Amino acid sequence: MSINFKSWFLSLLVLTSMGSFAVEESQSLEFTKNLLLNNSYDCEEGSCTFYRIGKFESRNPMSENPLYIRYTKYGQSKGKKGSIVLSPGRTESSLKYAEFAYDFIQKGYSPIFIIDHRGQGLSPRALENTNKGFVAEFSHFVDDFEDFVNQVVLTDKKTNREKLYLVGHSMGVAISNIYNQRVGKSNPFKAAGLFGGMIKINLDGNAPYFEWAARLVTYKVCNGLEGFMNLECLGYVQKQWLDYDANSRSIDPRDPNPYNMTRSVQRFMFRDFLWNEFAPMNANAPINNEYESYENWNGLALGGPTTQWMWQAIKANMNMRKKKEVKKIAIPYLMMTGSQDVRAVLKAHKKFCAKVNKHAVSCRYIQPVGGFHELLLEDDRYRNDAMTRLENFFDQY
Repeated sequence: MSINFKSWFLSLLVLTSMGSFAVEESQSLEFTKNLLLNNSYDCEEGSCTFYRIGKFESRNPMSENPLYIRYTKYGQSKGKKGSIVLSPGRTESSLKYAEFAYDFIQKGYSPIFIIDHRGQGLSPRALENTNKGFVAEFSHFVDDFEDFVNQVVLTDKKTNREKLYLVGHSMGVAISNIYNQRVGKSNPFKAAGLFGGMIKINLDGNAPYFEWAARLVTYKVCNGLEGFMNLECLGYVQKQWLDYDANSRSIDPRDPNPYNMTRSVQRFMFRDFLWNEFAPMNANAPINNEYESYENWNGLALGGPTTQWMWQAIKANMNMRKKKEVKKIAIPYLMMTGSQDVRAVLKAHKKFCAKVNKHAVSCRYIQPVGGFHELLLEDDRYRNDAMTRLENFFDQY
C-alpha cells in the first residue's frame, strides 16, 4: 500500500493545529447575539466597534429609483494577516456570519466585508412579495459584487490590499467564480475559499427534469409560456418552496433529515433569531433607520426561489463551468463540500476543481465525510476543521 506523504502531512498539520474558535458550540447562540446587540468586542484599545452597516448604489436599479446594496464591515483595524471579503449564499444576510467574522478578527484578519446580495439580507427586494427569491439577471449579482469590491473594499483605508482573500458560500460561490473569471489576472484577491458551492444545482428529487431540460423549461416560462408545466415566471419554481414560515422545521437540525443544512442547533437558531427577532427588537439598529421610503424591505427572512431565479442560476452555472471560462481563473482555490450536501452535485464539484487544476491555477478539493451544506455554520467538529483549513490555506498566500 502506498502512502501520499504530502496529503498525510497536511492532514496531520490541520488536526494538530485545530482549536476552538470564538466559543464552544453550546454557547455560540448567546455569544453571537450579544456581539450584534452590543456591537462591541474586546480589542487592543480595550473595546472596539464590532460592525458597521453600509450601502452603495448599484449600476443596475430594480426600477426607476436607485438601488442601494447593503453590506456589513466587521472590525475597524487593518489586520496583520489580511482582510477578507465574503459572498454569502441564497437567503443569507451579512449578519449571519457574525461568528465567522469574530473568529477571523481574533486570528488577525480585519476588516471583514460581507455583502448582502440584491433581493436578500439587508438589501431591498424587487418584488412586492418580499419572500420570493428573485433576480432579473444573474450577472446583476456579479456586477454588484464587482462594484462592492472596487467601491467599498479597495477604497477602505483599513483594507489590507497586499493580503486580500475571498470566501464564498453556496450561491456566493457562483458569484465569486464568475467575478474571478471576469477580472482574470487583474484579480485583487490572493486566494479563495469556496464552501458548498453552487457549481451545479442538484435537481434530482426537487424537480422533474435535469439541468438542460430545467434551463429550457424555465426559459420558456419566463419568455412567453406562462403556465407551462403549471409554472409562473415570478411564482415559486416548486410547490414546496413557499413563503418563509417561522414554524417550518424542514431544515431544523432538531428534526434530523437529509435536507438539514447543519447539525448545529445553536447556529441554526441564530438564523431564526435574525429572521424572527433581531430587526423588531433593535429599534435603534441601523437596518431600521436607513431605508428610503420606496425601498421594499421589512426583514431578513426569505422564502423559496422563483422560476426566474432558477432560469438565471442554471444559465450562469452552465456557462461558468465551460473550459474557456475556467481558464480565466487566476487565483488558487480551496473547495470544500460536505458529503451529505444534497444541494450540490458532488461529482460536479470534484470535476470543476480538476478542471481548474488542469486549465487555470491550483484547486484543492476536500469533501468532509458527513458534513452538511453549511460547513462554516456546522457543529464544531466540522466547522473547526473547515475554519482551520481555510486559515492555513490563506497563510500560504
